[in-house]
Amino acid sequence: MTNPFDDDGPRTTNPFDDDTTEPSLAAPPTAASPHYDGDIGGAMARSTFRADGGGVLEHSSAAGESSSWQDLGDLPYRRVGLYAGVEWGREKKNTGQSDPNDMRHENEEQVGLSRFPKSYVETVRAHQDAVLGSSGESEVARLLSTTTATFVAGCPNGGPIATVTVPLATGPTGGQSSSGFGPRTTIRVMNNSGLLLASIPFPSQDLALTVQSNRLPLHRTPGDILAIGFTSRCILVVVLRDSLTLCYDLAGNCVLPPFFSLPHSSSMKGGSPNRSHTVATTGMDLLEASVFEGGVAVLGA
Repeated sequence: MTNPFDDDGPRTTNPFDDDTTEPSLAAPPTAASPHYDGDIGGAMARSTFRADGGGVLEHSSAAGESSSWQDLGDLPYRRVGLYAGVEWGREKKNTGQSDPNDMRHENEEQVGLSRFPKSYVETVRAHQDAVLGSSGESEVARLLSTTTATFVAGCPNGGPIATVTVPLATGPTGGQSSSGFGPRTTIRVMNNSGLLLASIPFPSQDLALTVQSNRLPLHRTPGDILAIGFTSRCILVVVLRDSLTLCYDLAGNCVLPPFFSLPHSSSMKGGSPNRSHTVATTGMDLLEASVFEGGVAVLGA
């Protein structure tokens, strides 16, 4: 038996040992190296995505071997594809039971991680036809990217991700969006292979505040969403422009009643004289919101 701590034993291969003759940083593996694996992407991979977001159409390794490794400071690195093709938002196989989300999905069109109302896409496509005389998918996708924004947030440690597409032009709170995007959107929670875990309609039909056993309906539009993110407990937090905050688990269930993260002090109702257990009915407009491990931080206007 060889004692690894014996000074008279074999020479160590520890790269931090002053006495070793082994190199401290290995050069990038080449085809002649026993550690080289050409299937992992020996050349920089280039992928083309379908316009419908259905994944990778082609996976090319046309780039030369010399361009596959790049310098990051003093260290070489290369990009390695974990999945050959990800179909974002794909659902589990049909179990024979009707899904109320099916009709909503039929009225949406997907481009990568973004989903748009079909009526909105048709309006953009018609605009392209009138202006340019054609409606190429690349031009339509470019125009969609300039009129909408898709928020993407990931759970800590490589967990599921959440996405939602909203219009950049917003109308008055509680009214129809002036962009023509429509009154609703969908927040989607997916795992890293693209499998849909939950679909959360926004705004939900029962979005309301409860004050002294009375429900106060809240009317919001997709353009009211300011930020989304996950806490360290994988709670999805959705912050609206008036500081209304919604919390969901990975299955799309609401885990806390809606609340204002920056309430108007004059709107506190339902509490005792010492103002305990009060509920704010209005919130302050926000300039910025950021979800972090312990909750959400907001900046008022």
